[in-house]
Amino acid sequence: MGNLRRRWLAAGCCAWLWGGAAGAQVGPIAPDGTLPEPSRIQTTGDTIQIDGGTRSGGNLFHSFERFSVPEGMTAWFNTGAEVQNAITRVTGGQGSEILGTLRANGSTNLFLLNPNGILFGPNAQLQLGGAFWASTAEGLVFGDGVTFDAGRSGGPPLLSSQVPLGLQLGQQPAPIRLLGSLVVAPTQRLSLVGGAIDLAGGRAVAPQGQIDLISAAGGTVRWQTNGPIGLGTAQRSGVINLDQQAAIDASGPGGGLLNLQAGQVAILNGSTVTALTQGEINGRGIAIGANQVVVAGIDPTGQQPSAIVTDTSGSGRGGSIVIEANRFNTQGPALLSASTFASGQGGDIDVRATDAITLSGLGLQFVNEVIVGGSLVGQITPEVRIAGLYINTAGLGNGGSIRLNTSNLTVADGAVVFAPTFGAARGGDIIIDAEQMNAASSLISTGNARESTGEGGTLTIRAGSLLVQGGALLVTVNLGNGPGGALTVQVRDGIEIKDAVPLASVASGIFTNTIAGNGRGGAMLIETNTLTVRDGAFIGGQSGANIRIGVFPVGGVPGEITIRAARQINLIGSSGDRLFSSGIATDTFTEYPAGNVLIETPFLRVLDGATLSSSSLGLGQGGDITIKADRMEISGRSADGFRSGLLAVSGRADLPQITATGNSGSLNLQVGDLVIRNQGEIAVNSSLTGDAGSLSITGDRLRLENGNITANTASGRGGNIDVQVNTLQMLSGSSIATNAVRSDGGNIRFQVSSLAALQNSDITANAQAGRGGRVEIQANTVVGTAFRQQLTPQSDITATSGLGANFSGAVQINTQNFNDESGLIDLPEDTLDPTAAIIIGCAADEGNRFVVTGRGGVPAEPDQPASSAGAYWDDVRWLGGNLTGEATGTPDRAIAPNPLDRPVPTAALSEPGSESAPEPVSEPTISEPIIEAQGWVTRANGSIALVANPATPQLGFPLNCRQFRQPH
Repeated sequence: MGNLRRRWLAAGCCAWLWGGAAGAQVGPIAPDGTLPEPSRIQTTGDTIQIDGGTRSGGNLFHSFERFSVPEGMTAWFNTGAEVQNAITRVTGGQGSEILGTLRANGSTNLFLLNPNGILFGPNAQLQLGGAFWASTAEGLVFGDGVTFDAGRSGGPPLLSSQVPLGLQLGQQPAPIRLLGSLVVAPTQRLSLVGGAIDLAGGRAVAPQGQIDLISAAGGTVRWQTNGPIGLGTAQRSGVINLDQQAAIDASGPGGGLLNLQAGQVAILNGSTVTALTQGEINGRGIAIGANQVVVAGIDPTGQQPSAIVTDTSGSGRGGSIVIEANRFNTQGPALLSASTFASGQGGDIDVRATDAITLSGLGLQFVNEVIVGGSLVGQITPEVRIAGLYINTAGLGNGGSIRLNTSNLTVADGAVVFAPTFGAARGGDIIIDAEQMNAASSLISTGNARESTGEGGTLTIRAGSLLVQGGALLVTVNLGNGPGGALTVQVRDGIEIKDAVPLASVASGIFTNTIAGNGRGGAMLIETNTLTVRDGAFIGGQSGANIRIGVFPVGGVPGEITIRAARQINLIGSSGDRLFSSGIATDTFTEYPAGNVLIETPFLRVLDGATLSSSSLGLGQGGDITIKADRMEISGRSADGFRSGLLAVSGRADLPQITATGNSGSLNLQVGDLVIRNQGEIAVNSSLTGDAGSLSITGDRLRLENGNITANTASGRGGNIDVQVNTLQMLSGSSIATNAVRSDGGNIRFQVSSLAALQNSDITANAQAGRGGRVEIQANTVVGTAFRQQLTPQSDITATSGLGANFSGAVQINTQNFNDESGLIDLPEDTLDPTAAIIIGCAADEGNRFVVTGRGGVPAEPDQPASSAGAYWDDVRWLGGNLTGEATGTPDRAIAPNPLDRPVPTAALSEPGSESAPEPVSEPTISEPIIEAQGWVTRANGSIALVANPATPQLGFPLNCRQFRQPH
């Protein structure tokens, strides 16, 4: 802004040096005698009457050596009724000071050309029935190509009877300065064309007419009779400066047309550019073209921000605001508005900036308290428009659109882009196209105000990259009773959403919410290459809300959320004040169900306390979440202990003050490789009276390392967990549970090729005050776990009840280690007498058999040594082939099930798809002793094989069977 002011002073201070010289002349107006019929001057009192001049058709030409109007005086062009245009040039080398009044008869149009500059003083006025043109051009161009030259001329000028259609500008046109008020008759035109144009507190008014401010050089500008001035061959060069509450106004029953073209346009300190539609005629709008456009500041009283406005309060459509520039900036309380307050449709705001659009407002506190807070409690009204771009819809007319198109868009520091509906009409849309977009501490929103019934507008963002940070919000919010608008974000490269702010009402993020009314929320679609949400930022859709100013248990049905990332999605961490977890969520605080979520990406990471969730925090059921991914990782917890998780829950531990009675939603995971580690979790729990949800996992591998999968419930029905993967691995105290407190346990169903549960990893369907649930496992291989009546330090499978054994659930395991026909397995409560099962004596050496009854012999888990302190046991058989006795050639030393434990059909061990008939199990060939497992590997078919250490193929010491003899 300071640069603009300096440029104006540099261009204009020297041009006004004629003031003293003009005052020293005998008369302020003097003809130069160059016309065939010269002008005649007669002064009577305070009136300077101008007669004569040379006619050519409807044009009357005047030529003066000097032309100024002193304050309190009137220069009266006494034209006949047949004169359409009074055309005046000044050739004497001095600028014109119009301190008084310019007057012409009838509807005559008045043209004033002075290449040396024109000043309109504080008391300058117009008394015209026609249009007024003031220009520092070198000549006026007519339709037949003739130019009326305003420079010095040795001979008579060329005259034309044609209509003037253009102005010939020099390389450095002199400035025009307006300090007073120039008003033309309704529907007429007022045009200022030259070098720098300065309105320091000045006003240019053309009710329902047209105003042109053109600062250009080096060519011809042209216009149509009723159209805007086009630059033609001229170039935008100078500055149009509106300061000190300057005003350009073409308002009327039908809003007029405002046209500003310059190198730079500055609208500062309470200055306004307005073309309001106040009746039944459609508005024509505002067009601004410049290399740079700045709208900034407010008047000294703090009441009038700098503004560009085309509102409609009548039945006519409001005009549009169209800005074409290299750079466009708003600062502080400045605003643009194309709102509708009646039955007329609102106009559009269309800003196209090749380099950058930068919107800067009044700070984040203004957004939170005035716009967000005021909207929620119904205090914001359609008249509240400050610090941003607004299309408010307050009547029966539909709202227009806000369109921003640029290479770099920054909406920061409390700036607002807002298009709400306050009534029955449809709200406006917001459409953003940018190569790079940065939203910081700001608000971009369409929506429905409280008690409105109209449809909310849509929010569409298309960008190469998108950064949302510092409490910024991209929202379609429905506070009314009509349907909300959709939110679409399509970003080619990547989206990063970060940095929740401690004082913010809500976290940084992208939302489609329905709050306070019963209107349906809009749907959300996000498509990008990489999506990162971190540091407490958020993507969500809510019915009702929980924000700093309180809980809103009222809202409609929220929209669904669809997110597609071609490369990956990262959800990381929480906010610095630990109030917001990063993530993606749909929540309901009302009787309506939460929205559903669909995630599609090759790689999804949920880390360090972030969550992807759907929550019931009221009467409504939680939403369903579907994830389709090649890989997914859930890991870690936040600094305050909240776990990273994928959740579809009823009630939340971090919101204990909220009573949730709705059922949990469901999770459907179609993931190739799913890893849950470091206290990460997947949960479909209910913490109060609602039912727990259902979890379905299909894919290739599910691995838990100190991770949890739960479908627990307090009082509602237990949840269900259905896992269909090739490999299921549970390590380091992991758990899969459908436990219940005051109701029955849920159900767990595994369909896997291999299940390994090691290091105190448990599978439970327990109930404290109800029946235990059901656990069904269908697997080729089960390693490291066993059914038990209670939890132990080992890896357990339980379906117990706190009410006693009669209320226990059921465990069904279909695997190679058990008879397929056994059905439900009920283990005896007492162990088998070992004296009836162990062969006493052991007279033979290494070729004998040692049989241990139970599930897999001793030790119970492959990673544990034999627990008996007084004995050492090794099953020394080496199974070099499969159980049919055929050599396999595999280098693995696998610990296979003991064929003497139970007969197992050979078909159960066949590769998937094998059609071979079952063969009897033959005694395996004894080759080398089998040793204790030192590790395990995954075979090509997905099964688990326990293997010995290949570096130490021999036992540490030979078997001494005498150790096992009974003493005599």
